[in-house]
Amino acid sequence: MKTSTGYSGFQIALHWTIAALIAFQFLASDGIGQAWRAFRRDGVVGDAFSPLALAHIVAGVAVLLLMAVRIWLRLKYGAPPADPTEPVALQWLAKLAHIALYLLLIVLPISGLAGWVFGASASIQVHLIAKTILLPLIGLHVLGALAHHFVWKTKVLRRMMVPAA
Repeated sequence: MKTSTGYSGFQIALHWTIAALIAFQFLASDGIGQAWRAFRRDGVVGDAFSPLALAHIVAGVAVLLLMAVRIWLRLKYGAPPADPTEPVALQWLAKLAHIALYLLLIVLPISGLAGWVFGASASIQVHLIAKTILLPLIGLHVLGALAHHFVWKTKVLRRMMVPAA
């Protein structure tokens, strides 16, 4: 596995595309929620299946596919090393947070699809729990990036905005 001091333009585009899709998923979750409740109540979705519900499913599949590419790239090229000025405990916390983010962004679309395709309530419960964990984890991820930029004055945030040379 090779490592670099930064990310490629493609890796950066993947990061921000997935981030945008996740933001959309949170904002558009009402459509799929209404469709799921109609299915659980009536055994059919009927009119509750809206374009927003379909968009949620399509975006979830896109997240799953893009995360597969992202993980493959991470395994092939590694990740840039932590900034040496960052406290070691926070370096470990960042590694754990990234692992959790990657796992959640695989578990969420799989559990959502399994729930939808198979009508599996247990899968939907996993999906909802994972969603509940994801939001604060994203918040910590953003806070960490901002701390790097404004507190420690490192170039960590810049690595996810400007491709490595």
